[in-house]
Amino acid sequence: MATKTGGEKEDPELVETPDRMLSVIGTKMIADSPRSTYYKDMSEKYRKGNGEWLLITIINYYGTIMEPICVVCQASKMHKGHDCSPTEEAALDCKDKMSAAMKVLQHKLEVFSKARHSSAITLEHIKNQAQRVEKQMKDEFLKLHQFLYEEEKRRLLALKEEEECRVTAVRNRDDDNAQRILCLTDMIRTMEQTINAEDLTLLQNFKAIIDGTWSTLQDPESMSGSLLDESKHLGNLKYKVWEKMQAVAPYSPVILDPNTAHPCLTLSEDLTSLRYNTLNQGLPSNPERFHISAEVLGCTAFSSASHSWEIEVGDNEDWILGLASERVKRDKEVPARPENGFWTICLRDGQYRAMATPPSPLKVEKKVQRVLVELNWDRGEVIFSNPSCQEIIYTFKQVFTEKILPYFYTQSKHPLRILSKPVMVST
Repeated sequence: MATKTGGEKEDPELVETPDRMLSVIGTKMIADSPRSTYYKDMSEKYRKGNGEWLLITIINYYGTIMEPICVVCQASKMHKGHDCSPTEEAALDCKDKMSAAMKVLQHKLEVFSKARHSSAITLEHIKNQAQRVEKQMKDEFLKLHQFLYEEEKRRLLALKEEEECRVTAVRNRDDDNAQRILCLTDMIRTMEQTINAEDLTLLQNFKAIIDGTWSTLQDPESMSGSLLDESKHLGNLKYKVWEKMQAVAPYSPVILDPNTAHPCLTLSEDLTSLRYNTLNQGLPSNPERFHISAEVLGCTAFSSASHSWEIEVGDNEDWILGLASERVKRDKEVPARPENGFWTICLRDGQYRAMATPPSPLKVEKKVQRVLVELNWDRGEVIFSNPSCQEIIYTFKQVFTEKILPYFYTQSKHPLRILSKPVMVST
C-alpha cells in the first residue's frame, strides 16, 4: 500500500499483482460505513489489477455477516480481531454444514414420503372398507326384510284362516237357524189350517200337532266367541316379531375391532370370530393395530359394572384369551401379563397356563371346548371358567384404574368364536 512522505494517505493504487487471497469475516460488520466503503474500493481496484471478478457482498449466515475481502483489506485496522480464513477453507466448512443440514432434510423428506404412502394405503383401505360394509349392511337388511316379509305373510295367513273359520261357524249356525225357521213356518201354517178346520178334524189332529217336535226346538245358539281375536293378532305385535327375530339376529356380547387386528388375522363378516392366516392382508399401519403378534381387541372398553362373554375354542390349540388395557403396546412384543396390562389365560404347546407373574400352569382334566370370561370391574376380578362343568379355571385380582377391553390371540387356522347371548327383557 503506497503513502505520501508527509504521512497523508491518498487513494491507494495497485502497482503490482501479488498473490491474493479471498478472506471471510465471521463477525458482523456495518457494510455502509465510510471505512468499509474505502476498503471495498481498494478491493475493487485490486480485482481489476488481476482481471479476475471478485464479488463483494454481505450474506446473512446464521446471524453473522459473511463478506468477501481481499488481502489488502484484511491487513487494515478495521478488521483487526476478526476471524478470517481462506475461501477454500470457509467453503469446505460451509459445505460440511450444508451436507449435515441436507441429511436432516433428506431424512424428513423420507419421513414425509412414507407418510404420503401410508396415506394412500389408508385412503384405499377406507374405500374398500366402505364398499365391503355397505354390501354387508345391504345383505343383512335383505335378510331382515326377507324375515319380516315371511313373518308378515305367515301372520296374515293366520288372520285369513281365523276369518274363514269364524265365517264358516257363523254361516253354519245361520243355515241351521234358516232350517228351523222353515220348520216352524210349516208348523204354524198347519196349526192355522187346523184351527180353521171343523171341530171334528181339530179334535182328531190336536194331539198329534201339540205333541209334535215344535215343543222340543231350542232357541238359537249364542253368538259368543264368533268375532275375530284382534288382541291375538295385534297385541305386542312388534315385540313378538322382534322376539322371534333373535333367531336370525343373535346378540353378541363382544364385537371384534378390525382396526386393531394384526394383518394375519381373518375376522368373520359379523366380527364375532377370528382365525390365523399366513397371508398378510396388507392392512394400513394405523396406531391402533397390533403389528407384531396375531392379536385383536374388542370394540367396547369397560370401566365399570360386570360383563361376561363365552368363547368357543373348539379344536384351536394355540390361543390367549382375556382382557387388556387400552394402552397396551401394539408395536412391540411384550408378554401378556398383568404388569404389561394383560389379564389372560392361554393354551400353548398342549398346556394351559394363567399368564400371571410368573406364568402359572393350570390343572384342567378335560380339553376345554368353551371358555367363559367374567369381568367385575368394580370388585377388580377377572374370572375364567369352563361353562360345560361350571368349574372355575383361574381368577385374577386387580384394582383397575383405566379402561380395559376383551383381548384375543391365536396362531391357529381353527377359529375362536364369540358365542351369542340370550337377550333378557325385564318388565
